[in-house]
Amino acid sequence: MEKCDSRQERGSMREISTQDILSQRLLRNCVYAPFNTAKECVYALAGIQSQFQQWAEVSIMNRCPAATMGDIAALYQQHELINLWGQRHTLHLYTKEDWRTVSDIYEPWLSDKNYVSRYPGEMNELIERFAEESPSDHMLSRERITAIVEEHVQDKEVGEYFAYTFIALGCLRGLFFGLPDKPAIKSFVSGRKLNIEPWQREPERLSVALESYILRYFQYYGPATVADFSHWSGLAQKTAKEYIHKLSGSMDVYQHNGRDYYTHGDTPDGDGDIPLLGKFDPLF
Repeated sequence: MEKCDSRQERGSMREISTQDILSQRLLRNCVYAPFNTAKECVYALAGIQSQFQQWAEVSIMNRCPAATMGDIAALYQQHELINLWGQRHTLHLYTKEDWRTVSDIYEPWLSDKNYVSRYPGEMNELIERFAEESPSDHMLSRERITAIVEEHVQDKEVGEYFAYTFIALGCLRGLFFGLPDKPAIKSFVSGRKLNIEPWQREPERLSVALESYILRYFQYYGPATVADFSHWSGLAQKTAKEYIHKLSGSMDVYQHNGRDYYTHGDTPDGDGDIPLLGKFDPLF
């Protein structure tokens, strides 16, 4: 991907127009300047929303015309692309290399919410049970996981959402990941398939993971504001502002209508027609 020269010194500030914001976002998100491979696309964009897997595939193919459906399916079967619950506690498609990063950022956030904080004993008991359970083929159906959870909890008032939250937490704890499928996940794969040990919380890793995610976001989604990153990531604006200001010396800072817009790295060159972007596209 050919890159253009940076237009200002890092950390300096200048005005930017609405048109320039739009142009840079399209270029940085590689709508005009395609990625070389589907995996490169998913990694660069720090995950692609995939409640409906076919829309994630549309997003990939709009940015990587050389990729075929066969190429993407092979990445699923090779477990190079996996499903986890990350940004905004919604299902996303990630590269396997991002599993730990997503866990470091979102496991603490999920653990303070929903049924995880309300039923810590039940959640931990289930985590221990699934950590010990590893089928010979490393595969677990969604129905099997849900049945075990419901049998264990035995609280009809909790309902299906408890099982849903446990599955999200199990992914972030490194127990299993979703095998991408259309229209939605049917099976999960044990982390042991990738020789992944269950995730352990290490608070010092949060800063490293979040800083790398922030820089990636502003490289591929900028120019963007603190509020833009907060909305995309699902993290509190206070947290986002703290980390972004800490990293501002490594980014270009623009002003538009009295607001600060950040970018990281150079804007790639590219031109052409804008494809018809699908539902849940990363730019939306």
